[in-house]
Amino acid sequence: MNLSQPGITKITSILVPLLDRMQVIDASQDWTVPGTGNYLVIAIGGGGAGGSGGNGGGPSTYGGDGGKGGAMGEMAIGVLSLTANDVYSITIGAGAQLTVYNSGYNIDGNGGNPGDDTKFGSLMTAKGGMGGNAGMAAVILSQNGNYGGNGAGPGGGQGGFSVISAVAGNDGGDATGYGGGGGGGGGTFSNGPHGGNGGRGHSGVVVILW
Repeated sequence: MNLSQPGITKITSILVPLLDRMQVIDASQDWTVPGTGNYLVIAIGGGGAGGSGGNGGGPSTYGGDGGKGGAMGEMAIGVLSLTANDVYSITIGAGAQLTVYNSGYNIDGNGGNPGDDTKFGSLMTAKGGMGGNAGMAAVILSQNGNYGGNGAGPGGGQGGFSVISAVAGNDGGDATGYGGGGGGGGGTFSNGPHGGNGGRGHSGVVVILW
């Protein structure tokens, strides 16, 4: 399991030597407290999707703007006093699905959807990341389309691009790290068929140390 997020890496590198156990949970489940005591809980919400790219204005006019990258899910950290054998429902926030392009000249892309919240029972909630804004149509003072924005957070998706006549904007990349945002789709060349799809956000995670 990838714990490459800087916040998690820094915290765990300091605390793991001081604690006996660590559990990484990346799928929703009921979790039973193994023993009474204090637990450090780190939760990250699902990442938002990138916005899809804007379309061009037609032959010999302006290219479309790239969609913006999705936001990383919120990171929540808390020390919880828990009792042995109590059961908590852990909900892992899903990353937002890809943002589909629109076809036709002079049409904006679509904004990305937000990721879902990650929850540790009723004690802690990490909000999902917001979706990226849509790329606007025919606003680039060139026939080339503009690059999409990279998704936020470690493993955020790379933005798409478009610089070739009559070709659609490239899709934004999917996030690869916990809670990462998807990349924005590239805006299309002035006479391209459509902007690129916005990339998917990545699901969240819960890390428990004690």
